[in-house]
Amino acid sequence: MEWISVEDRLPEDESWVVVYSDEPYISYYSKEGWLHCNCNCREGSGPEDLERVTHWQPLPSPTKEQTND
Repeated sequence: MEWISVEDRLPEDESWVVVYSDEPYISYYSKEGWLHCNCNCREGSGPEDLERVTHWQPLPSPTKEQTND
């Protein structure tokens, strides 16, 4: 997948994407801004605002479980 500049276009409202902001993150985009969940989310710290997002791309499709029939 190709990175898309936020200057060219933004993702659909209320969607999960991969973003680049000093390093890659999985992020939630809404019209209010970008949010990501750091490692401490599991410990109850909650999501944090991301600043300086420059590029994004859609999340890859989930893998399909293979069966050996």
